[in-house]
Amino acid sequence: MFAKEQEFLAVSRDGRTLLRTVDKNTVGILHLDRALWKKELCDTAWASVSAVRVKFLILVV
Repeated sequence: MFAKEQEFLAVSRDGRTLLRTVDKNTVGILHLDRALWKKELCDTAWASVSAVRVKFLILVV
């Protein structure tokens, strides 16, 4: 999640690279690697689910 609203100026034809404003005088390139994003999302989601399961099991047992 971004801390503030983002403005994207352009996107590559394959949709994997975005040109975005960083601040008033700076632009940045954001590379979108689907495999990496999927891994990070799954790792984060699984960690959250696992933590909830552990808490539930402790309460039940």
